[in-house]
Amino acid sequence: MAGVYKVLRYRMAEYYGQYVDTGFIKERMPEVEKSFSLFEYFNLKKTAGFEKYFEVLAKLNQLDKEIMGGLKLRLRQSKAEV
Repeated sequence: MAGVYKVLRYRMAEYYGQYVDTGFIKERMPEVEKSFSLFEYFNLKKTAGFEKYFEVLAKLNQLDKEIMGGLKLRLRQSKAEV
């Protein structure tokens, strides 16, 4: 799931980059990469409890809210300028 999310956010940044500056998304992608790596680490170790997965997922959710909020704001500003 985290891998799909990561790919979708990279693609989203490229697509919306045609219309607004998406540099703020690209700046946050290392955090997404870190979450993806943590999930992979937990899967390999098989010792992480559900709480650790949930903690990383909650951080990823908060990050997504910030990214989507920033994109929404920039798209509205772009629309208002036209």
